[in-house]
Amino acid sequence: MAYNNISVSLTDAQKVALRTSIAALKNMLPFLINLTPAERKRLRKTGNKRLSYVLEVLRVATANPQVLPTSFSLTEFTKDVVFMNDLAEFLGILKPVYEGMEDTMLAVGNEAIREADEVYGYLKVAGKKSGSQALNISIQKISNNLKQNKKPADDPQK
Repeated sequence: MAYNNISVSLTDAQKVALRTSIAALKNMLPFLINLTPAERKRLRKTGNKRLSYVLEVLRVATANPQVLPTSFSLTEFTKDVVFMNDLAEFLGILKPVYEGMEDTMLAVGNEAIREADEVYGYLKVAGKKSGSQALNISIQKISNNLKQNKKPADDPQK
C-alpha cells in the first residue's frame, strides 16, 4: 500500500472545530435532500455526456425563447442548470476530502484489526499459561464474537 503506519489522534479542540465546521456547512445548505436507494436508481443521471446535452439545450432555448410554451419557465431551467454547476464545483472540492477520510478510515481500520489479531493471539497464550478463569472467559467472549461476525472471505480455509 502507498501509505505508512497511521499514528494520529484528533485533539478535543480539533473534533469541536470539525463538528462546528460541518454544522456550519449543513446550515449553509438547508435545501440538501437525501434520496433512498430506490429513488437514486429511478432518477436520470447527468453525467458528462448528458451535461453537455443539458447545456446545449439551455443555450438554444435561451436564444429562441419564443418556441417554448408560456407554461415552461426558462428562468427556472436556467436557475437549475446554474445550481447544478455550482454544486458540481463544490462536490469536486469535497469529494477528495470525503474519499481521503474514507480511505484513511479503511487503512487505520486495517491496522487496528491486524493489531487486534496480534493481541488476541497474546491473550490466548496468556490465558493458557495463567489458567485465569476471568481472562479465559473474556477470551471465549472474543472468540464467540469472532465466530458470529466472520464472513466466508475472512476464513482462509474456505
